[in-house]
Amino acid sequence: MKIVIESIFEDFEAKFQTIDSLNQYIDSTVYVATNTSSFSISDLAKANAYPENFIGFHFMNPVVMMELVEV
Repeated sequence: MKIVIESIFEDFEAKFQTIDSLNQYIDSTVYVATNTSSFSISDLAKANAYPENFIGFHFMNPVVMMELVEV
């Protein structure tokens, strides 16, 4: 399994464009995760060529202290 994690600043258009630009590098075996805590995962998945392989992946803060990842 291959995973790409998008973790840029919280701007919907920037995230959408970044996810869209990944399509040239991925195929149906790659999962794409977004580290958003603000935006709809379903809306961002529309930018992915394989929306069924798109997930939300949010680290709790502070990352180095937490043993929890929200998926």
